[in-house]
Amino acid sequence: QNFIYSDIKPAITFLSGGTIKCPKRIPYTFTDYNNSVEITYKALKSMNIIDNRRVCLMHPFAPWAIGSIFQEALLRMNCHVFPIGFGFLPDRYRQQLHDFKPEILIGPASFLSKLIDNENITLINDCFAVINAGERFTPSLRNKFNKIGIETFNIYGMAEFDTIAFECCYHKLHLLEEFFYFECLTNSNLDNSKSIEGELVITPLYRKAFGVFRYRTGDFIKLDISSNCLCGHNGTIVKDIGRMEYICIDGVTLSEIELECAIESTKLPIKEYQLRAIKAKNGYVYINFDFTADIEMNRKQIEKLHYALNHINIDWEDLIRCKSCKIMEPQQVNSLDDRKTVRGKLDKIVWIEDE
Repeated sequence: QNFIYSDIKPAITFLSGGTIKCPKRIPYTFTDYNNSVEITYKALKSMNIIDNRRVCLMHPFAPWAIGSIFQEALLRMNCHVFPIGFGFLPDRYRQQLHDFKPEILIGPASFLSKLIDNENITLINDCFAVINAGERFTPSLRNKFNKIGIETFNIYGMAEFDTIAFECCYHKLHLLEEFFYFECLTNSNLDNSKSIEGELVITPLYRKAFGVFRYRTGDFIKLDISSNCLCGHNGTIVKDIGRMEYICIDGVTLSEIELECAIESTKLPIKEYQLRAIKAKNGYVYINFDFTADIEMNRKQIEKLHYALNHINIDWEDLIRCKSCKIMEPQQVNSLDDRKTVRGKLDKIVWIEDE
């Protein structure tokens, strides 16, 4: 059902799938909309890089809620904005990008990644910063931009609430606690701990037309509750955040975050990857891991990766010992493009029922 109170008359209604993964009408009063613009303005302002710049806003929702809110916030900062909407392909906008010469790029990671390819890199010669908004910003993608001298920032948000957290000029990710009440659902006993992790739950404090209470986002979050930031923003610092893609096998859950940590621990130059859990008719689960890399992996490197996948955590190791599933030897492939969506997104974890 749609999130609209019977006694509220929304001034604006945007259609979006968002975190809820099906078409919904997200309503705004004029006050809600202006507050969303103000929140996004504050997040962008905290980066200390954007005022009076040429900004390319690459967002699949550019003509809708998120894009229009970003665009208005940027105009308040005296920016020249070049918006790009659905189906971003570098070739389609090559001439416009060449003429506009953007200094800052804002868009989801799948869009930004298309501009770091060798054949497209000249389109961003004048760019000195990129801001991810909309998808998980992997360390490998950030490193690619950093290596060519482009500074990277991250904004976390969702269609239901727009901007929720921002990365400041000191590259710390802050929750906007003055506009939202945040909770972290966790099964761990972390008394007196410096960090906490679990599912993010949000209650907006400023939305009238969308006044939900304790909204479960389905997103994983890891918080540092003991640190302060030089930017002066008081509150909790986010150490990690992302969509909770996961599989559950015989009561053991493997999340994308855990998988990514295991892969990064190998320090192997893996570009893209996908883990496919295939459940056979006999109930046995076979784990296939396909990846791409800039170099041809040797036997020792493949074995190192295989070991990491077998030892992600204690529960996962116990699951393998009980023979509920088997992790096949990782396979290096030339490309995973045929598994991506039209927008270029690649699911990191896929569950397949063998019929």
